[in-house]
Amino acid sequence: MSVQDLKETINALVTTKIALTRERTTYKYQTRTTLSQKEGSDWQKFENERSRYFWSIDYKRGELKEEIRHHLLAYGFIRNVPYKKIERKCGEDNHPSFRKIFDIASAYSDRGLIQSMVEDWLAGEALEKPVPQEVVAVAEMGA
Repeated sequence: MSVQDLKETINALVTTKIALTRERTTYKYQTRTTLSQKEGSDWQKFENERSRYFWSIDYKRGELKEEIRHHLLAYGFIRNVPYKKIERKCGEDNHPSFRKIFDIASAYSDRGLIQSMVEDWLAGEALEKPVPQEVVAVAEMGA
């Protein structure tokens, strides 16, 4: 898998979240009178189902937001963008999971990654850019 595949995955996740948000908004602002005027409807039963459906959409949106965040952070990690540039502020109880970032980055990156690289990146330490193989080969020939 490549970085382009990661970008496509992120776009698909965002598109899904936008669709859920639109569905949630539409469902939330439907007028109660229109919905309650259906023949044979029990208002309390209807409200319970409506509430359950609304909150299930909200739950799915929350999960997608977290997944999108970790995919974007993995994309930034692969592209060697400093973490502090991506997320300037992060609450004490809202730190990203380095394990999720590592799993995503290792799935989409072609370079060998180790977990401490992601931990260091999240801590704000600069990543060393890998030395191109051509430079290593020239240096070995001259030695």
